[in-house]
Amino acid sequence: MDDRVIGSPGDVDDPTRELAPHRFAMRDPRLDGAPTVELPSSALRAADDPAADGALARAALDPAGADGLATALEALDEVFWLSDANRLAFRYVSPACARVLGVSPAEVHADAGAWLARVVPEDRVRVEAVLAALPRHGFDLEYRIQRGRELAWIRERAVPLRDADGVIRRVAGKAEDVTRRRLIEDQVRQVQRQEAIGQLASGVAHDFNNLLAVILMQAAVLSESARDAGLREGLDDIIGAARRATALTRSLQAISRKQPAQPVLLDLGQAIAGKTQVLRQTLGGAITLATRFDPGLPLVHADPGMIEQVLMNLVINAREAMAGGGHLTIAVRAVDVDDEQAARQPGAGAGWHVGLMIGDTGVGIAPAILPRVFEPFFTTKSGGTGTGLGLAIVRGLVEQHRGWIELDSEPGRGTTVTVLLPAADQAELDLRSSTPRVPVRGGHETVLLVEDEAAVRAATRVVLQRYGYRVLEADSAAAALTRWDAEGGRVDLLLTDLVMGGGISGRQLAETLRGRGPTLKVVYMSGYNRDFLARVLQLEPGQPVIPKPCTAAELAATVRRSLDVAAAEPAPS
Repeated sequence: MDDRVIGSPGDVDDPTRELAPHRFAMRDPRLDGAPTVELPSSALRAADDPAADGALARAALDPAGADGLATALEALDEVFWLSDANRLAFRYVSPACARVLGVSPAEVHADAGAWLARVVPEDRVRVEAVLAALPRHGFDLEYRIQRGRELAWIRERAVPLRDADGVIRRVAGKAEDVTRRRLIEDQVRQVQRQEAIGQLASGVAHDFNNLLAVILMQAAVLSESARDAGLREGLDDIIGAARRATALTRSLQAISRKQPAQPVLLDLGQAIAGKTQVLRQTLGGAITLATRFDPGLPLVHADPGMIEQVLMNLVINAREAMAGGGHLTIAVRAVDVDDEQAARQPGAGAGWHVGLMIGDTGVGIAPAILPRVFEPFFTTKSGGTGTGLGLAIVRGLVEQHRGWIELDSEPGRGTTVTVLLPAADQAELDLRSSTPRVPVRGGHETVLLVEDEAAVRAATRVVLQRYGYRVLEADSAAAALTRWDAEGGRVDLLLTDLVMGGGISGRQLAETLRGRGPTLKVVYMSGYNRDFLARVLQLEPGQPVIPKPCTAAELAATVRRSLDVAAAEPAPS
């Protein structure tokens, strides 16, 4: 909101001059209508006597002498005040002052500038500027105050009151807490900004994923057939590097939460305990590390690579906050989230969660910038040393797991970040215990492979052929329809990219071919995660989707599983 100046120039003159009644509209948003308060000359003259504050409050707010309006205004959440022309002394301050501004009416009466000390330094210059313009100009201003450990947004409005000759004699005003409104506005802006950045990151990651798919699958095939140990070791290094590159592309997609997750049932304590040595090396010798992992932690449904990335980003942030050394504590414990706590987080549910807490003894975060630390490209680091993406990525990854982050920080006393992830439900645990692990096997069925990227298509064909499948290739949906007709519909499974050129998507192609062959099984390939695809492309629940990039074993396992389901289903009558 832009600061607005209200009113016109006027003179501050003889206090004994007769004052004309002044009408001042104050509207309570919870009430219909805007009560108009008439301030009579007798009330304003009474304000010259400090002992008349109580009488002034009622006379100024209720010229008819009734206490109703004064009582109502004193019960509202907004602060109403009346001061002399220069705001050097307040003649009336409503009780809400203690709740809204963090200072009592008595403190304001004793020291008219008492509340100004609570205004954050970044906003104080603006506030002092509009106060200096009183009484010639009123104002409409929003600023921040430090209210205990809470940072609050205040909207304050003031208007000069004139006598019958147009001389300014008093200033009347109202202050209200608009923190919730500002928070909602910031959230809307954050979503819009994150969506725009996410669209850019997603496009870059999609093309990069196609390149990685080729590297991963071709290297895996070569590694399996290589007889020389040195050659196999080199190929395994290539595969490892490609996996790390895959994690980087997921980082980009994490900003918009479009990255493909590969969740498993995970013991968060064990997963983090296994990284302790790496964490000590990351922190260096000047920072000590202590860990606490509760026994018997519930499992979480999470992608191990993404969780590792969350951990490393938070630990590196903590290290940079302790440039002169310090102490880092990492703890994992079970947390029973109640309904009230869950209600504060969009999409969260009550029940058992697993909390990962990372606390440092670093410089801490100033309250004024605390709400912005998860914004993409926002950084407190100087000299261009920070990208501002670390915490934005962390939040994207955590929200991808249906979790959230709580942040507690104070300048000079360090920061504690708590990541809360929902515990896996019993159905997931039962499925895990009942699913045996078996080697991936191949087959002799016919697979129609549709992929517009030639290198990805070639790598996928090589993997499928090594597992024994007969592969028909097509670079578009139109070419796939031609191959289908040439084969007389003798195709067991369609393996197709979801987004292709030519105006026909993989989903539309699948619907067309299933109309011709109802027993056809379909597996999609995509660089987007299942939740995004289900929402945008309306995929059926349980529809197999292979994330790009994937390993040769993951590809073969998904194809085999889909064909085996087909064999177990009864033929259509």
